[in-house]
Parts: sequence; C-alpha cells; structure tokens
Amino acid sequence: MNFNNISNTALFRLFVEKGENEAISLFFQNQSNLFYRVALKYTINSADAVYVLQSAFIIIANKASQYKGLQTDEEKLLQSWCLSIVVHCALNKNRTESNRKRKESNHSNSKPFHEEENMATSLDNEAIYQKVQNAIVQLPEKFRIPIHLKYIEGFELDAIASILKLRVFSGICGSF
Repeated sequence: MNFNNISNTALFRLFVEKGENEAISLFFQNQSNLFYRVALKYTINSADAVYVLQSAFIIIANKASQYKGLQTDEEKLLQSWCLSIVVHCALNKNRTESNRKRKESNHSNSKPFHEEENMATSLDNEAIYQKVQNAIVQLPEKFRIPIHLKYIEGFELDAIASILKLRVFSGICGSF
C-alpha cells in the first residue's frame, strides 16, 4: 500500500485501526524533526534529545489506541498529544540526569552549558541570533520551552498550554 499521499492523522489511524507498521513509521519520519527540536530544547544535548525521541516514539506507539482524537483529522491535536509525550519523556530524562548529577556533585566540578566564547562575527544578524539563542538556552525550562514552541515552532497558546498541561488565561489580568 502506498502511504506517501496520506495525512499524518490518517497514517496514525491506519496504525491504530489496522496495525500498519509502515504507516506509523512514516508518521514518525514526518514528525521527527519537530519532535526532535522540542526534545532538544528540553535536554540541550543532541544525544539526550535522540534518547528522548526514541523513548517517546515507543510510548506513542504503545499508547496510540488511547489517543482520544482518533476520529478527527485535526493534525495539530495529534501533534499536541504526541508532543505532550515528548515533553514528559524529556522531563523524566532531565529529572534522572539531575538526580545523577546531584549524586556525582561531590566527585566532579561540572560547569553549566555555555556557548563557545568565539561567536561568529561575520554578520551582525548572526551574532544577534547567537546571543538570543544563548539567552534562550540559559532561561529556566519553564520559560524556555513555551518560547520555543511559540516563536520557533509556531504553535498557538492554547496548543502550547495543552502540550505543557497548563491553563491559558484570557487576558493579561485574567477576568474579573
């Protein structure tokens, strides 16, 4: 069966309803860049992001039948559900890593992540971009991830809230 012209939601549905492994494989290929970028923003390390991605793919495949929006064709809803799993895996990875580092802290002098000292100075825009990227990386996770999802990935606030399991307020001061 040719799956190349089928939407991601239809691929996911084929996997859940008919057990089409090729469909879920293609779904993961289509979504891997987005999922990887989100995992990388949490882990700030390529190897850890790949580990998170692999863990998330396993969980998504195992819990696919639990996805409640299976009968809709809303791709953002499916992406949000999958991204919430990616985020959960990344948080677990960070928690595990944090615990390991805390245990090892008496034996090593590790320094926090920093960008290279010599930034590319050939273009002003590149230098500014690097400074912004470095500033974002230095933000606490609770600020870094929503900024990445909004301004890099282009998700709407309600989708970000769903992914991060947060509430969205309807105004700056909320409603009175």
